[in-house]
Amino acid sequence: MRNRLRRGWNVQGRDALGIIILSLIIILIRSIFSASVIVLPALDELSSPSSSSSPLFQPSSRSSTSPTPSERPAHNATTVGELYPFDPNTLDSTGFRKLGFSASQTHSLLKYRSSGARFRKPEDFSRSYVVSEQMYQRLKPFIRIAEEAPLPEPSIKEEQHQEPNELPTILIDINRADTSQLQKLRGIGPYYAKKIVQYRELLGGFVMAEQLLEIEGIDDDRLSQFRAQIEIVSHWIRKIDLQNADQSTLGKHPYIGQYAARWIVHYRELLGDTICTLPSLIRRNILKPPQAKLLEYYVAD
Repeated sequence: MRNRLRRGWNVQGRDALGIIILSLIIILIRSIFSASVIVLPALDELSSPSSSSSPLFQPSSRSSTSPTPSERPAHNATTVGELYPFDPNTLDSTGFRKLGFSASQTHSLLKYRSSGARFRKPEDFSRSYVVSEQMYQRLKPFIRIAEEAPLPEPSIKEEQHQEPNELPTILIDINRADTSQLQKLRGIGPYYAKKIVQYRELLGGFVMAEQLLEIEGIDDDRLSQFRAQIEIVSHWIRKIDLQNADQSTLGKHPYIGQYAARWIVHYRELLGDTICTLPSLIRRNILKPPQAKLLEYYVAD
């Protein structure tokens, strides 16, 4: 009987030990589960935008939310310059800078103006490569270009009634004037004076004022500014000898070109002197009638 009780006690002891271990495991699990239940609501409060009452939420909200336009700092705004009426033909560098142009843009505008160029209407100002479309649209309502009175054409009557102390207008022969003399013409600066001399050398001289329009940048408006100041002496025209000039010399002339020069030399070698007349060159489609008409002033008899 005693042995049976002892065996029963041993069984119960093992069960008790198992119960104790199982109880400890349950307690440990419950403690872990209880901690997670407590922590999770706190984490929800930190991540939920609706929980604005939590002091921990406030720094996170300010760091992750973009400021409204009224909250953005003022130094992020782009400075576009002042707006006021101005004349681009007379405005100085300080004025351009106040309008919002950079130093390099201001330098380009002043350099363009110093070459003798002039803005005659607001659209001319927009064509400058340093003036963007956005800048032009912003400044357009404030552009004020003063009208420039054209030079009056001299008349015989005015010359007869000229006061003794008034000096007559000195005419400039554009076939002999150098660049410094050409800069005395209204609207002509160093740039266009050099262009006129270069084109004069290619032509062999000017025979009419309208030939100046063939120079890039000189239009009717610019020509009208100084037309009354120039004279053209055709005595200085340099002639071309079609019968003997080589292809290089012929090709450099603006009214002939390399294509016609090559065919002139070819037919001259093939047919002799009979090709070296303007009517003959027209018949063979080497020159167009307008070309030949202009070349009449430059072809040696």
